[in-house]
Amino acid sequence: MNKHFLTPILALLLLAKTPTGSNAQASSFEQLITYENGLPGRSITGLVQGPNGFMWISTDNGLCRFDGYRLRTYRSSPEGDSLFQNNFIRFLFQTAQQQLLLINGPTEIELFSPQTETVSRLSVSGAVPGGGILRAVQQMPDQTIFLVAENGQSFCLLELTADGLQLRWRWEGQRHTIPEMNDLNSPRFRLAKGLGGKFWLHDREQGMFLLREQAAGKYQLEKQFGASHFAKPGKGQPQPILCQFVAVDAMGTVWTTFHGQTGLFKYDTAEGSFKPSGLFADVEVTYAYQDQQSHIIFKTESRTTEQTRYVLQNRQQWEPLPMPAPGEVLFVVGRNFRQEIFLGSWQGVARMSPDKPAVTQLLSGMSPLTSIRGMAITAAGRLLLSTERKGWYISQEAIAPDNALPSLEEVRPAAFANGAKDLNPPKFSRNFLPADDGSFWGAAYQLHIPPDVPRGYLIRYYPAADSAVVYPAPYRIECMSRGPDDRIWLAGTSTLMSFDPATGSFTTLAAAKGVLENIDVNYLCLTSDGKIHLGTSVGLFSFDPRQPSPMPARVEKEGLDSRILVLEEHPAGTLWAGTAGEGLIQYDMATGKVQKLSMQDGLPDNNVCGVIPDSLLNGLWLPTFNGLSFYSFEEKAFTNFYTNDGFSNAEFNRFAFLKGPEGLILTGGIDGVNIVDGQALLGRRALPQLFLSSISCYQQQKGEVVTQASNVNEIKNITLPAKNRYLKLEYGLSDFADPGKNRFAYFLEGYDRGWNSIGSRSELIFNNLPPGSYQLHIKGANVRGQWSEPILIGLEVRAFFYQELWFWALLCLLLVGGVWALYQYRLNQMRQLMALRTRIASDLHDDVGGLLAGIAMQTEVMQLNQLLKGDAQLERIRRMSLEAHGRMRDLVWSIDSRRDRIEDLVDRMREQAADVLSGSALKFSLKTEGFPPNTALQAQVRQAIYLIFKEALSNFTKHAAGASSFHVALWKTNHTIYATLSDDGQPQAKPSTPPTGLGLDNIKMRAQQVGGAVEISRDGGFHIKVSIPLAQ
Repeated sequence: MNKHFLTPILALLLLAKTPTGSNAQASSFEQLITYENGLPGRSITGLVQGPNGFMWISTDNGLCRFDGYRLRTYRSSPEGDSLFQNNFIRFLFQTAQQQLLLINGPTEIELFSPQTETVSRLSVSGAVPGGGILRAVQQMPDQTIFLVAENGQSFCLLELTADGLQLRWRWEGQRHTIPEMNDLNSPRFRLAKGLGGKFWLHDREQGMFLLREQAAGKYQLEKQFGASHFAKPGKGQPQPILCQFVAVDAMGTVWTTFHGQTGLFKYDTAEGSFKPSGLFADVEVTYAYQDQQSHIIFKTESRTTEQTRYVLQNRQQWEPLPMPAPGEVLFVVGRNFRQEIFLGSWQGVARMSPDKPAVTQLLSGMSPLTSIRGMAITAAGRLLLSTERKGWYISQEAIAPDNALPSLEEVRPAAFANGAKDLNPPKFSRNFLPADDGSFWGAAYQLHIPPDVPRGYLIRYYPAADSAVVYPAPYRIECMSRGPDDRIWLAGTSTLMSFDPATGSFTTLAAAKGVLENIDVNYLCLTSDGKIHLGTSVGLFSFDPRQPSPMPARVEKEGLDSRILVLEEHPAGTLWAGTAGEGLIQYDMATGKVQKLSMQDGLPDNNVCGVIPDSLLNGLWLPTFNGLSFYSFEEKAFTNFYTNDGFSNAEFNRFAFLKGPEGLILTGGIDGVNIVDGQALLGRRALPQLFLSSISCYQQQKGEVVTQASNVNEIKNITLPAKNRYLKLEYGLSDFADPGKNRFAYFLEGYDRGWNSIGSRSELIFNNLPPGSYQLHIKGANVRGQWSEPILIGLEVRAFFYQELWFWALLCLLLVGGVWALYQYRLNQMRQLMALRTRIASDLHDDVGGLLAGIAMQTEVMQLNQLLKGDAQLERIRRMSLEAHGRMRDLVWSIDSRRDRIEDLVDRMREQAADVLSGSALKFSLKTEGFPPNTALQAQVRQAIYLIFKEALSNFTKHAAGASSFHVALWKTNHTIYATLSDDGQPQAKPSTPPTGLGLDNIKMRAQQVGGAVEISRDGGFHIKVSIPLAQ
């Protein structure tokens, strides 16, 4: 409900504290956003929270969307961007169709779509017979919206529906113009929707009307009220003009007041008239604000004290609200005033938690010395407290959920007053230990300066008699625990000792001093196995006090070496350890399993100073150095609470915690005691909802980052092109209790192994993600640690074309095709070369060879015919032609591609040896090894081997003295051909003059031409070894 503008409101809204020792309702205010933070206008005119969780704020200079962190403004600009017909938005409502209704003009209303960020307009004048202008607009608790439009002859009641403005009722009659009531902020009309189809309408000129709903949503006049229907005994008759408001509560009671009249009027159904209710008889009730649950907040103003008060009405019960003062609230809105109220003012928007507190405070604000150090509940239900330096206190009444906060008095028994100055009052006390007779064991110690021995005191206090017995202790006592027998175990720095109540004597474990040397023992805990566990500055120790000579020993488990502040067994066999800086540790004493829980898991702080089991709620209450947390065994999650939940301070102390009666939790800190109703505290809020605020991507075409803020929560899939892999997502949480302490986490499925905690950062930025398909999960937790359901967004990152599978397949195909084409080209070239070689060989053999053979034959014929007998020159011609013919045959054979096989080479070598050695007694042998059948040789290699063989054979016949055989061996290994040519002749003496033949040089030259090498030896004959590499 919106309020017409009054005087300027207060300065910053401040936190309201409950007075010491009082159970007054503690409400807190948090300023969410101000003009200095970016609001476009000074005047806040309306506020709604949309279905996605956004907060929408209307001002005198535009509309804003707030996600808890960022403001986005919508308004018309002077440059011609006419989004709204007028930036001064006087009223803001949310329709049943999830649109925003903006009232900024007298003849039209505007509907703004949060999804598409577009505006549509409806004509008010067109919905009224004869035309008209808008005079009033009101949203009812059931969220229906009604308007009143007027012209000179009538006024009409309109309802905004999905089909537009619908006429529901019309009054006809002459209308008078009242200049000061011609705008929407005037009290000309007041509206209220009642139960059972009733509708109440007050007109400044005609008075109150009661309408009754008929078919098709139309209304019919049931009754019109006059002055006689507003009785006020003893003070005359109020005139039915200038009605301040009409409101119908959840019980159907109709309330109203009139300008200038004190008190609250109530409709009497039996008599059919309005009568004074007797409420607020001395003040004027000037306005009523209503939520969706029909709770009403009444604003009252005193004429004498100029004091403004706000009162929350709920089922006939009235509770004062400590609203900010001095000043005025412009409007109050909320879905449920019992849980949360939003306030609009000249300063901005603030939030308030007005519900009856689940936390009440005691000793708050008295002194820094009231830091609580120990707590206990006596047999009579009284609260016993120890403080840092102010001594002990005890309540005069029992602690109970339905009782008022107790009054406290200081504990001053005679033993304290007559004892040492350190007991008047006792300082530096620690935990209380209950005894079977209703008394309590406590401790204190004197302030000391090392290396003095820090002596202490053990105190037995009897609350019923208000008496105490003091036992001076040899050492300072930091903590204590009952043993399995009647003894009390006490510990401190480097010290462990026991106390026998029967004899009043201390026994120090001297052997333990060596084990605990320079180690602070912070807590003792007797567990169900009869052992006592020690929480120390260096980890966990334990010992069995039933042994004759008990000796503490370290529990050697990984993770139990932290500084332990508190220990608690729950359930049996499970030990919980609160640590300094390491969070909460769960230790299964049977299996030895250790698990750590920290701020990353939801704890508000890693310094846990208390562990309080709660079987009813199935979890643990955990006081920390920054708030109280509840750990649910079922949900495996933390719910956190802070000062805005009513706590006097968020920092709690060691030993200052206690499970009270009827489910109460008592915690003490640096500012008194907090009494907590755990069930009420946990049940106050629903789970928050996470929503997207904007999505930003880089657009290469524009060369800039482009942001989309509309319709983003309907986006389920995002595709990023290969060239633009920048993505930024901004988001918020629907819980505005303390947005700065909200926490977020994300999980990029397909890339991450698990959830990533990012603290309070309300944005995610991804840049240059690898190509692929991902699922992005984002969730948020409010200040209490309640996690929202994750939102899910599909993310597709496109690859560059050269990263795609099809590209590599095509590339492989092209590569294979290229290799195949090259192979075919080379094969074709080889075929052409072989054909050319064959053709040349044939031509040489047929033409040149035939010619040379003819010359030789003709020469022989001439010699046979004795025509030229004895002619030496003719003989020389014959020999040269035969030699040329032989060489021609060799040349033709070497280039003939049909002779490339190893078998052809061997045949040619045998043929040449037969020609050269014919008629001789010399033996010739040739063998091959390592050549597969039909092995092809390169023409150059085949020619080189043959010519080397021919040269060696010629040298053998000329120079091998006494030789009887000539051996040739050819073999192949991997990629090399070897040839050995040897005879068994006697080596000749080295000639005195250099030889003139070129045989050996030719052999070496021919081998080198094909990359080969030659080795020559004369051991037992003449040996030539040739090695020729084969091309791969």
